[in-house]
Amino acid sequence: MKRITLLALVLILALVIPAMAQDSSPTVSISDLFTKVSNTQLDTGGYYSLIDSNFNYASTFKVWESPKKAYAASLGYAGRAENTKDKFIGTISYDLFKAAKYTTIPVLDLFIIKPFVTAGIGRINIKDVTKAEYDIGVGAYFIKIEK
Repeated sequence: MKRITLLALVLILALVIPAMAQDSSPTVSISDLFTKVSNTQLDTGGYYSLIDSNFNYASTFKVWESPKKAYAASLGYAGRAENTKDKFIGTISYDLFKAAKYTTIPVLDLFIIKPFVTAGIGRINIKDVTKAEYDIGVGAYFIKIEK
């Protein structure tokens, strides 16, 4: 339960901090925050873990996008793996292919190919950092879900 609460807090802060940096007013509206969270794009895909030497899935939401919308930084969750367990991950991705540019079929327009590099952390062992659970890998997003 503590992990879910911490993950939710980090995700909300990741959305609030950029919004506060862009706005000159010191107040943050809760309704604006929920609107931003509900309007974020969720990317889902898989990656090859260089630590576990195994494939894993990733689900992230975009927190930054380049002006030309080619590159993006995302935060999210990667599932349970043998050595690295559940992880909070960050990715840097590149838009390689979007099916929505070529088709208007409702299900097929969700298909994308966005290669990414990722780094993530599960548990932090303060006494012995070498026993901390971390992960790095390369992969690609295949499905985008947006409002």
